Amino acid sequence: MKYLKTYEENAELQIGNFVLCKEVSAIKDLQNFISENIGQYIRKQHQKNNIYYIIEYENVPKNLKSYFTMKEYNKTQYNCRQMSKRELVHWSKNKEDLEAILTANKSGKSKETKKYY
Repeated sequence: MKYLKTYEENAELQIGNFVLCKEVSAIKDLQNFISENIGQYIRKQHQKNNIYYIIEYENVPKNLKSYFTMKEYNKTQYNCRQMSKRELVHWSKNKEDLEAILTANKSGKSKETKKYY
């Protein structure tokens, strides 16, 4: 398997990179969706003293749409999530690289214990 970058202090994502994240939330369904789906980095957002990375997801379930924002304010599709740098786990220019990680994670899970990225 190719080496995949894990977020490092000096490394920066590139717009368009595919990402795997780990959601910091008490909502289990949201955690599961974020950790089991590949998103795409679309822009950086500065709020006060914080930097957030806007990640776009496909096929967001209806029950989770209220936790997502719109990519553009004139659209009605809620499919973007603001992530902090500590929530970024892996990224790659190639979606297939991250699909390999997801497949490995799913095959390594037992029925009783689930490990999420």
